Amino acid sequence: MKLNTSQLSPGENSLAYASPRDKWVTELITRISARGYQLSTPLEIAIRLTKIEPDFYMKGSMQCSVGLECARCAENFRFPLNQRFEIAFSQSNPKSGISKFKASADSDELDINFFEGHEINLSEVLEEQFFLAIPFQAICSESCKGVCQRCGINRNTKECLCDSQAVPNHFSVLTQYKLSGGSRGSS
Repeated sequence: MKLNTSQLSPGENSLAYASPRDKWVTELITRISARGYQLSTPLEIAIRLTKIEPDFYMKGSMQCSVGLECARCAENFRFPLNQRFEIAFSQSNPKSGISKFKASADSDELDINFFEGHEINLSEVLEEQFFLAIPFQAICSESCKGVCQRCGINRNTKECLCDSQAVPNHFSVLTQYKLSGGSRGSS
């Protein structure tokens, strides 16, 4: 969705979007689903966009549940996504190529997106925030025991007998070798 900045009131503007009520949010979910993520609850987005001509500051959140696979036990689970974000938008100055945004002392923690004209593409920004909220290695719970590396059984659902057996150390052969103290690579 492209937000027309000329239609915003000066100061703070509160915006709320949700699927399936807002068609563009449903289209956003379709793009997310095409990348292998399935949402199990509606996507809800709340935004406070502050207009300080010619720049904009957006603070918001998005909430939903996403079906993911646990990196330890390989079981599917629902991940509660609750992403908060703060983004500054600055209108590009096409003549100089420099933005008019004046960074404050705390702007190090802000994302700054530049736009031209009078439209901010919310779809792209929110899609990026969704993927930033997905953990690199999702874990179903902190107490997940994972799968046994020997027999492959899910140790959350069944006890594994492999723990009581001694695991052979294939690197024990290396203890027989001694390193010489001489320098290497000298001619």
